Parts: sequence; C-alpha cells; structure tokens
Amino acid sequence: MSDVCYYYGRQAFNFVAPKHVDPALGYGFDYDVANAEVLLKRMRVRENRIVLPNGVRYELLVLPHRDRMDWEVLQRLEQLVAAGATIVGPRPAYARGLTGYPERDRAVRKIADRVWGPCDGKQVTEHAYGKGHVFWGRAPRAILRARGVVADFGFVGQDENTRLDYIHRRVGDTDVYFVRNESDRPESVTCTFRVRDRSPELWEPATGDMRAQPVYQVTQAGIRVPLELDSYGSVFVVFRQPVSARHVARVAIDEHVVFPRAPGDSTPSMTPQVTRDSVSRRLVLTARTPGRYTLDLADGQRKMAVAGTVPAALPIQGPWQVTFDAAQVDHPDLTFPRLISWTDHPRDAIKFFSGIARYRRIFTLPPTAIAKDRPLVLDLGRVRFVADVWLNGKHVGILWKPPFAADISGIAKSGENELVVRVANVWSNRLTGDARQPNAKPFCNTNMKYALSWEMPWKDAPLHESGLLCPVRVRSARRVVLP
Repeated sequence: MSDVCYYYGRQAFNFVAPKHVDPALGYGFDYDVANAEVLLKRMRVRENRIVLPNGVRYELLVLPHRDRMDWEVLQRLEQLVAAGATIVGPRPAYARGLTGYPERDRAVRKIADRVWGPCDGKQVTEHAYGKGHVFWGRAPRAILRARGVVADFGFVGQDENTRLDYIHRRVGDTDVYFVRNESDRPESVTCTFRVRDRSPELWEPATGDMRAQPVYQVTQAGIRVPLELDSYGSVFVVFRQPVSARHVARVAIDEHVVFPRAPGDSTPSMTPQVTRDSVSRRLVLTARTPGRYTLDLADGQRKMAVAGTVPAALPIQGPWQVTFDAAQVDHPDLTFPRLISWTDHPRDAIKFFSGIARYRRIFTLPPTAIAKDRPLVLDLGRVRFVADVWLNGKHVGILWKPPFAADISGIAKSGENELVVRVANVWSNRLTGDARQPNAKPFCNTNMKYALSWEMPWKDAPLHESGLLCPVRVRSARRVVLP
C-alpha cells in the first residue's frame, strides 16, 4: 500500500528509475508509478482516495512537471478530482500531439481553468474542485502531513549506517509489511508501522516459521515493534489480530531500556526474544546475555526475571577430515589442521575445485551444556556457498545464507558429537582452473568464454572463496519462564 502514485505521462522517452527514497516524499512514504492505461481504465475514487481493483489506495496522484497533457487523460483527471481525488502538479496548457490542433489546445486550457482555478503554483497553491483538490507548487510530503498522514514506516537503529527498506500491502483487514536489512551486518532496530488496532506477528520468509510478537508498543504514530535482522535479512511483519492488553510495552536489561530503542542509542544490546507458551500462555524469555530483565506490560503489570550466566560459545576447531570428489581430486581424503578457503590450498586440484566436499569433526560438549533451559545453536561462521548439515546422524538442515546457523537443541548431547557438513561452491573456480591449464583435460565443457561477473576471460577471472570457513562454534542462551 503506497500513499502516492506518480503518473509518468506518454512522452518519449519515459523511464521509471529503480525504487528509491523520493526527495519530495522523504523516508517512510512509499510510492508507485502508473501509466496512462492504469489511469484511464483502472483508477476509481472511494472515500476521497484513488483505488485500484486489487485494493491498493493512494492519497495523492502526482503529475509530471510538463505543460502538455493527453486530452483523454485530462478528461479523466477532471472526473477523478470531481469525485474526490487529490492531484498534485502544474496546470496543463497544451494538448500532447497535433491531433485537433489548435482547437484541442483551447479545450485543454478550458478544462484546466475549471480544475486548477486560480492556482498558479506560487501565490495560490491549492484549489477545491467538486469533491476533490488540486495542488500546484507544494511538495507531496507537506500535503500528506497537513492531512495528518504520518509516515507509513520508520525505524530507530544502532547508528547512521543502519539501512532498511520496506514494502506494505493490505489484504482485507490484514496489513503486511516486508522489511529487509540492506547492510551486511546484523541490525537491532525499533520499527514503527502505521497500524493502530492490530498486534504484530513475525513470519520468517526463509523458514516459514510464524509466531506472534508479544513485545510491541502502541503510539500515536503507530505500532512500535523490535526487530532483529540478520545480515541482509528480512521478515514479514503481519498485523491481523486485535491488540492485547497484556502485551509487553517496555523491556529493560539491568535498568537499560532496550525496547523501545531511544534515538541515538548506540548500545549494542539486543531485545531478547519473548514468546508465549502455547499451553500456559505464560511469557517465555530467551536471554543471550546474563542480567536482570524487566518487562512492563500494557495493563500495568511488571514481570521480572534473572538470567544467570550464559555459557561462552564453544569453538569447534581442527583438525577436520575433508573429502573431495574423486573425479576431480586424486587422493581426495585430506586433513585440514584449520579451516581455510579451498582457493588457498597449495594443490591446484583443491584450489580450482568446484562441487561438494564433506567435512567431518568429532567435538565434545560438557554435561552442563545440555539442559531444558539452554537452547543450543550451531554457528558455522562463514560458508561459501551452501552447507548441508548433519549432527549425530540426524539432518539439521541446509544453510544457504548468513547467518549460517541452526538450532541443535534435542540433537546435541553431552560427550562426543559427530558433525558432518557437506559444502558446495559455484562452478566459476573450475572454469577458471580449466582455462589456466590449457594442456590438461578440461573438467567442464562450455561455450561461455568470458566470466560475466567480471567481463574477462575465464583464465583472468579471480577465484571465489570456497568451503567451510571459521569460526565454527556452538552458542548457548538462557530460557526463562516468567511468573
């Protein structure tokens, strides 16, 4: 759902730039771009807003900064404004093209005089026509704010380098936001959504997991929700259930408020994950750092819990048994004393290897690491590019994006654990290796003579880091059921 629709006209050459923050709107107001077909055949007016058949609604329709207008488009604009729409843009003075010249130009100015009235874009910037309004010479953002329309989305991040993008759609009475992290670092943010009467749910696009988010705050600007986003991570924030009087409106760790995050607060504290037990409906806190946690509910109740020492991450170090594909590598069973990229190996067969290699390592967990209140996560660190993970003979999952981590609670055990990771890379390195060894039998046949990523011959293309890279570790947390 966007607040503004830009009509881009029929002039040649028309080009719609990639989505960006429009300076005339500023961050938090989204927009769409439409052509004449949409304006003429699909736009209607309902409750003084322009609507499309799929339910998308717009507060404003912004016209191009030109003094020429298609005759049929101008006629349709007059109908829309008379029905209650609001348009923003200059008064047209001429018809586009030569059809009906010069009578058509006079007809254009006659309609413009009715619709724009005394607007000149300088002294007079607004005119009411029928049930609608016309603006000329005022920024769309200023018009929206004057109408009491607040930003659809906003956030408070760790610092000025926090960058988020979003898109908003409405399905019936349900508001759906898709929020993504545009940077390569994890982000702990407080986001504000222009929703007031619905509670949030978090839907994970990578796993399909859907859970209620009991931590949020109802404000005049909308619903504030804490989000923890991975590197380039994303989440659907869905509003479909009524607001609960028992939601958590404030979270503090040792008196430091981590939700809602205050502007300028660069403390790296992360809002703990809070869920509700499906049976008892009691709040369950998962703490990644020790401390005294205070949760203030919207109905005035205060819940407090102390999370004891969280065990330090257990590193899984070498040596690793690594097995490569025998079709490419003679003597494919190797031992890596430490984890390195295949491209750093002295053997060319490993350096230029493309395919799947199997890593195996036995590691030990102390008895204190296994407990019901201590969820365990296997963190592979960096992987280039995809990992298929098995622990103690049980499939953990396929990890294909940062963070390369998976829950191993219930699979890990005290004592010895067998970890097997099958890692696959891309074919680029093998093609480069074939090109650099012209006298050897090639492993691949291709008619692609150039590496498209770099627009250079394969023999000159740089190698992609590949394999399981450090650090590999087992992370723990504390799970506390609140009274």
